[in-house]
Amino acid sequence: MDKVELRNKQPELAATAFQQAVSLNPEFFPAQQGLGQAHNQLRQFDQAAAAFQQAIALRPQAYAPLDGLGRAHLNQGQLSEAIAAFQKAVESNPQAAVTYEAMGRAYLQTKQFQPARQAFTTAITLQPNLFQAHNGLGRVHLNQNQFEAAAEAFTTAAQLNPTDFAAHDGIGRAYFRQARLKEAIAALNRALELRPDFAPSRKLLDDILAKQPS
Repeated sequence: MDKVELRNKQPELAATAFQQAVSLNPEFFPAQQGLGQAHNQLRQFDQAAAAFQQAIALRPQAYAPLDGLGRAHLNQGQLSEAIAAFQKAVESNPQAAVTYEAMGRAYLQTKQFQPARQAFTTAITLQPNLFQAHNGLGRVHLNQNQFEAAAEAFTTAAQLNPTDFAAHDGIGRAYFRQARLKEAIAALNRALELRPDFAPSRKLLDDILAKQPS
């Protein structure tokens, strides 16, 4: 029932069921893993991390709790801990594209651009349609002033997921840095159509328009 509730996006019920199972048998690995997953979905990241750590203690090489622990740390801004967990997760499952993508985000937030590039590139190699990895690679290129490569990566992300506002925002920024202002305006307008409250897109668009000849 608890796994069904998670699949049905009822993490509150799942967390209660998994907690009951853990109370009866703390060494029941599936319950500890499921409890961590439910807490992650509920954005209760401290509790998620505690459950995943219990699961890892039971099965140190298991992929799922290592990945889950990395995500709990990442969502709390505990980036070095997230990277360490993700590194162990991909050692356990080298084909886990989504983990490489998440690890890339952690590296990117710590401004470790070369490891971030490697992680995103590996994710794309394993799963070419993972738009989040193309977005991440675009961010790396932006930070390294590689604007043509950034535009290409963001464009691929937008092609894979046309409703992803972040990809269109990235395209706009990459074109702006190349002085391709007409294309930048179009991309930023599209980003704001998808997410009207995204202040960074609005600010950049307003700055560009303010400098246009009347």
